Amino acid sequence: MTVETQLNPTQPVNQQIYRILRRDIVHCLIAPGTPLSEKEVSVRFNVSRQPVREAFIKLAENGLIQIRPQRGSYVNKISMAQVRNGSFIRQAIECAVARRAASMITESQCYQLEQNLHQQRIAIEHKQLDDFFELDDNFHQLLTQIADCQLAWDTIENLKATVDRVRYMSFDHVSPPEMLLRQHLDIFSALQKRDGDAVERAMTQHLQEISESVARSARKTATGLAKSNSFTLIPSGMRGFSPRLTAHACIKKDVSLIKNKKYFTRQEYLYCARYVGFDCKSERRKHL
Repeated sequence: MTVETQLNPTQPVNQQIYRILRRDIVHCLIAPGTPLSEKEVSVRFNVSRQPVREAFIKLAENGLIQIRPQRGSYVNKISMAQVRNGSFIRQAIECAVARRAASMITESQCYQLEQNLHQQRIAIEHKQLDDFFELDDNFHQLLTQIADCQLAWDTIENLKATVDRVRYMSFDHVSPPEMLLRQHLDIFSALQKRDGDAVERAMTQHLQEISESVARSARKTATGLAKSNSFTLIPSGMRGFSPRLTAHACIKKDVSLIKNKKYFTRQEYLYCARYVGFDCKSERRKHL
């Protein structure tokens, strides 16, 4: 993390550092368990430690990192309990936001949503998944703006950070963007009709699909691995293992693999469990 990154001098430094680090963590460019050094980050951005410290505090509030005084900071592992709880709370908030938006939306705001949906369609056609997920976020943020409730979006953004990490680490198993776009269109159609009941139903279906998709992803992929250069983090004795096989074992669905010496020993399993980023101690006790 020593490569200097240019910041915009017209914007608050701490907020820029926060956004960049949050993006890197959510996009899994910084893997779960990775130590974060205030000194290294300050060198990367060519700034003092104070704005870095402020960015770290906000990341900790999002549940993305853990700050340990005198011991350093680390990227949090992915807790499926946190994912489930965050999804539950998000659904409660965002369904209420959608219902409120249905009674407040204007023609110009309808046009904004329509333009966003058009851009989503283009991103899907060009297979630009990063762009699609960003537009997905923008769509939901627009709804909170229509409902005149910025605090709702601030809360949703914090809650969805861990869910987004799983989504970015498991493109193959998340809901197809085409399906998500259809659901967005259903939400938009209900908003155009100012039908609060219909928009709440459409939003509920949409968020439940995302939650179920994330659960499927967690079971099927090596969800704690960084997307780039992931195996450089694994000790040499572990580099022959398949990430997909490791994930199956660590997420309890293929317990037989753990006990099969052909794949890896118990000690190696314990390492893999930590490496893939899941807090699976309680799950391990159930099956071993």
